[in-house]
Amino acid sequence: MVAHDLDQKEKELTDGHGLDYGNACADGFYNVQVMQVILERAGCEMLPLRAQAGQRLWVDLGREKAFILNKHKHWFALRRIGKEWFDLNSCLCLPRHYTKGDLLSHLSEAMSEGYAVFTVRGQLPACELEANRKQLREAVKACKVVGPRAEGNLHPLVFLVTAHFFGAMQFDAFSPRARRIQQNFYRRTLADLRRKKLERQGRASIPPILSGNNQASPSKEDKLRRQHWPFFTLAQCLLAVGLWVTFSLWPDLGAGSLEGEAGLESILPGRTMLLVHRDCEDFRPQVWRWFTYQFTHGSVADLGLSAILTAALGISLEGLWGSPRIWLAFNAGIIGGAMCHMVANAHASSLTGMSAGCYCLLGIHMADLLLNWSGRRFRKLKVIVLVVLVCFDNTNLLVGGVTAELWTSSVTTQGGGFVMGILVGAGMGQNMLGPRAERGLLVGVILAVLAIAIFCISWIAQWPPRSLWHPTPWCWARQVYNTSLWRDDSWHCVRCRDEECIARWLVNERVAKVDHGLCDRQVGWSSTDT
Repeated sequence: MVAHDLDQKEKELTDGHGLDYGNACADGFYNVQVMQVILERAGCEMLPLRAQAGQRLWVDLGREKAFILNKHKHWFALRRIGKEWFDLNSCLCLPRHYTKGDLLSHLSEAMSEGYAVFTVRGQLPACELEANRKQLREAVKACKVVGPRAEGNLHPLVFLVTAHFFGAMQFDAFSPRARRIQQNFYRRTLADLRRKKLERQGRASIPPILSGNNQASPSKEDKLRRQHWPFFTLAQCLLAVGLWVTFSLWPDLGAGSLEGEAGLESILPGRTMLLVHRDCEDFRPQVWRWFTYQFTHGSVADLGLSAILTAALGISLEGLWGSPRIWLAFNAGIIGGAMCHMVANAHASSLTGMSAGCYCLLGIHMADLLLNWSGRRFRKLKVIVLVVLVCFDNTNLLVGGVTAELWTSSVTTQGGGFVMGILVGAGMGQNMLGPRAERGLLVGVILAVLAIAIFCISWIAQWPPRSLWHPTPWCWARQVYNTSLWRDDSWHCVRCRDEECIARWLVNERVAKVDHGLCDRQVGWSSTDT
């Protein structure tokens, strides 16, 4: 009736000609005007939703109640029931449930693919599920059904295991990407069945739902169907494990011990570990050490935990980001950990291991949770698992009886990698912020990275080197026994900043190496060259 009335009014305005082919088609399609009038009569308003070119769609989902989408003469609705969103597309075998984050991605992708998107405002008819939370939860669970295996929606087992806990950022079986595959599959199948049925009845065939330039080609379908393979994550773990096993356990190459330090340093002794100086020999210009130290590990426990963390945290991220971006993020954490170590532990003997990269991945996951808390599944469980991993990693250091210097180096390096991961996750990851807030966040991230880099490089550039916690500059430390100088029977800690000072102390007969951390914390320094 509504379509007929609109047709009559158009004909009255155009002397009986009409404006187009009518407001309704024989196949049951109604145009936008009909939908708007029907909703107006029901007390609702249907408004077009638009996004500026090149910018992400931003919608206040707390205000909206429903959306209507259309493409190729196919209407379907997205409705909020309680706090849950459902896709009520008739081409799906079951409704689809969306979180807020997934819904924003779904709407943005729909608009980019040519769908007309409308928001519906007003008082919608009541739904029984809104008053029954138990049934609503059951409905949500029932709608989380993975599509047919033939369409490739089921990821390999190794992906699903890690995605269950770590893959909230679209890397799960219910991601928008997987849903889009399911929807395309169901649309094509049901449209073909309908066309064949109408053709058998001798009626005109309805237009295909996916046709022309908008139909996904096999190559595009393949890209949508699969996540990125974790080539970098697996290569990083295999390379680290391979180097350590080869040079630690191989009788002819290593010491044959599970506790020995081995890796890339075994191939290039003294050239790959990270250190600022050694007895006033300056290693700061050897910037490749900021990167290569990750391929040497001190023990099988250090290697094993780093490999587990890298695989657990990296596979799901790489599935979404791809190998180049995850390589860049991981090594940003490695460099961030190196810079933090050189600022806080300038006098440490050396630094090895890839824990800074692991904690960078951890920081990316934490940034995602902070920015998208309400839109992430398993968020509480994910926080618990991440905290357990961190506690287990640091408990291993304590149980292993590490020195205070190694403990400090590990914590500061991990902290540097974690901070870099937070910044990388905030700058490169997904978020539920509006366009203006997102631009502000990106500017803030860039400024923070520049500020941290400038501070660290300025601090490292000072000579003699100094530690952030103990800012006295020096580059040579020893313990000296000289009863005539100090008039007691004890060893004394001394430190120097140049060769002239070193030469003065080396004339003593009894000079030995000393742990500078012991002098800082307990014994104290008897002489400091200034």
